[in-house]
Amino acid sequence: MKYNFLFSKAVITAVFCILIVLFGFLGGSQYPTKLKAIDTFMSVKQQCDKALSENENTFNIYVPTEQLAKQLIPYFCNNPIVAKQFGQVQLNWGHNMSDALDFIGRGNADLIMTKENLMVAFKSEYTFNYKTLLAYPDYTAFFISLNEKPKLEKEYFIDKRIGLLDYPSSRSGYILPRTLFKRLNINVDSLDIVQANSHSALRDLLAEGKVDVIASYWKQDDMDRFLENYITPISSKVSGSRWYFKMETENTELVCAINQIIHRHANAQTSPYFKDVESYVEC
Repeated sequence: MKYNFLFSKAVITAVFCILIVLFGFLGGSQYPTKLKAIDTFMSVKQQCDKALSENENTFNIYVPTEQLAKQLIPYFCNNPIVAKQFGQVQLNWGHNMSDALDFIGRGNADLIMTKENLMVAFKSEYTFNYKTLLAYPDYTAFFISLNEKPKLEKEYFIDKRIGLLDYPSSRSGYILPRTLFKRLNINVDSLDIVQANSHSALRDLLAEGKVDVIASYWKQDDMDRFLENYITPISSKVSGSRWYFKMETENTELVCAINQIIHRHANAQTSPYFKDVESYVEC
């Protein structure tokens, strides 16, 4: 009995020690996760270097890409109309559905650049009184290949490495190609899909031979890298991105300041597509 008691006591002690070690390990492993989450949060926004005024309000803007946020931040931070109404400008970016939900679905941004289909899906124009200020042209979505013209047939895609965007809000790089696969009765899980986080990254994958075909739009300077004969339209028209402003008051001065900023940014772009932005307001 004494032996059994000592044995049981030893087992209990050993188990207790193991549990302490496990809890210590798991508890310690939580801290890197929290730090990683904080880093991720901090890496998806741009702010002015210093406060614009004593005003405590922040002008919150949401755009789909980091590149666009970094391009636009100096325009907004140096605008006198913005400085008179806000103490800080925060440009947030993100392209997945959780980002869209935070800013578009919940109305957490004063100014949003996004696609019309997302605004319609979240009913944000009616719920939060967003108004269209500017719009980029509609465009066509294409499959683009390096050495052959893509065919919209099931057999063509079966053995291909296909480059798609990794965010569901993109019509040309995500929605339309996947819709086509479904229409062709292709199980998407059976395809060799390589995901990228931007249209530029998709083009790099294709140029480097890491994929056979990508889904994107066609732009003028693509002819420097690819052959125009080796593109196939997926759809006839995709609606361009738009700028939406939360019109809580008749703030026409700010509306016209935004309009001027976006046009100045457009004029500085090399892409003809982004130069061709249409105003929906009169200033």
